[in-house]
Order: sequence, then structure tokens, then C-alpha cells
Amino acid sequence: MDLPRLQDGGVDLQVFGVVTRVPHSRNYDANRGDTDVLPTLFIASWRSPATWFSLKERALVQANELRSLTGTSPLSLVLRREDLSIAGPKGLLALEGMHALEGRAEALGELYSAGFRMMGLTHHFDNEAAGSAHGDKKYGLTEFGRTLVPEMEALGITIDLAHASPAAIRDTLALVTKPVVVSHVGVQGTCPGPRNLSDEQLRDIARNGGVIGIGYWKAAVCDPSVEGIVTAILYAISIAGVDHVGLGSDFDGNVAAPFDATGLPMLTESLLEAGLSMEDVSKIIGGNVKRVLAANLPL
Repeated sequence: MDLPRLQDGGVDLQVFGVVTRVPHSRNYDANRGDTDVLPTLFIASWRSPATWFSLKERALVQANELRSLTGTSPLSLVLRREDLSIAGPKGLLALEGMHALEGRAEALGELYSAGFRMMGLTHHFDNEAAGSAHGDKKYGLTEFGRTLVPEMEALGITIDLAHASPAAIRDTLALVTKPVVVSHVGVQGTCPGPRNLSDEQLRDIARNGGVIGIGYWKAAVCDPSVEGIVTAILYAISIAGVDHVGLGSDFDGNVAAPFDATGLPMLTESLLEAGLSMEDVSKIIGGNVKRVLAANLPL
């Protein structure tokens, strides 16, 4: 995924997920949160020394890099609801895990000011806010996490439940007043796995008004092909309804996808061939996500 390929693929809005910590021996089942492979990457890429050991600084420097790109390219950054209507390719900054706050509630405002408008509770390990589907303990929302949820909603930040533990998903859905997303995920009905959503979770997210973004990689869909992705999308629609399913690529997310951003029209074509109407396909390939973002973004 890069800007030329986004343009060739007809992409109107791309979520840019910022990663700030990756544990050693990362796996799908259980990871401890006391290791980190990213310092080497940030040192080798000549980032500021402030980023070498600070998760918040890693988030801030990557946000600044994307903002800089918007000044030298056709890409614009979505910060307010009205920005969804800007012509040309758009980007939305997202955070993969609240560990980037480093346990400080005031850091939420700093990250919001830097441009973040979507935030996942967890990534590959449990943190101060919530348990991860890949964590060691897999607990629900902590007291710290419970204080963050209404603050995120008040600021206009969309809450992302991708990577969250089942307990954290349950706790969050019981607390939120606005629709959530599960930005990149699979479904148990077509591909069993520790972070793929059950039918009950699909229904709960639909009742919330949220959107489930179907991913493209093997652990999400089991069959990492256009046909396999469409099968997962159709299954999610059968349980959650067509208003609550979207695309959740995980492009450039350290996983293999069957096509790059220029191949997205293949999904549109395959969904139409599966018998969905153009109206419903339009919802899946972006309309549902834009509806949720519009409900959450600040004016």
C-alpha cells in the first residue's frame, strides 16, 4: 500500500494504523508485554532518540510524518466530520493499542492533538487499559480503560476493538454510547481463531451500530484469496447485517495479503457476482465505515 496504489485502486479513505510496541516471539495465542523489538527499528531508521524507548513519542513522530506527507502530496488528513467530504485520497490516523499512553490519561489529549481519530484498546499484549486476545491474561477493561472510553467518545475518537480480548469487547460494548469498529478481523463462522469474532460478538457489534472490517490474511479468513475474503464478508453479513460489515485489509501489517491496494476492485466485482446489489456493495466497501466515522468525528 502506497499513495500511487491507493489512487490506482480507487481508494477514497485509508486508515493508517500506528504501531508502538511489538513483543518478541509474537504469536496469536499468548504474548507477554515486557519485551519490545521496535527500539532497534527506530534506531536503525534514524528516528529521534526520544522514540527509542518511549511508546508515546513513537506514536507522535509517526503522526507527524503522516501530517508532513499531507503537505507534499494529494493526501489529506481526516480530523473533523467535514473532512470526509474532501475530494481526493484521505487518511485517518489510528493507534494500535492504548499502551502508547504509557498509563497516563493526559496523553490521550496529546495524541488527539497530534491527529489520532481512531484508537484500538490493545494490540498483541495486555496493557494498562484492557486485555488482548493475544495477551497473557486476556482480562477485560481495567479501571483505567473504563475512564478512557467516555473521554475518547467525548473527543471524537472512534474506538477500535480489533485485537481486544472477548472480555474487553464485552466490557466496552456495555459502556459505549457511540458505534465502534473492529478494524481488521475474521469471523469464527468461516475461520476459527483466537481473535476472530463469534456470532454472538457479531450480533453485539451490530446492535451497537458498529462495523466489522474483514481482513485479508490467512489467520483472518483461512483462505487468503478474493473468494475466501468474500466468503467471510457474506457470512458476517448473514449474522450482523449488511449495514455492519466493511473492509479491514491490514495492508502492510506484517501479514501476507492476496493483492495490494490496486486489487481492491476485484472485491467489488466478486461481491456483485455473489448477488449483492450495488447499494449494498457500496456500504461494504466504504459506506458503513464512513457512517460510523461521521457519527464519531468532532464537528
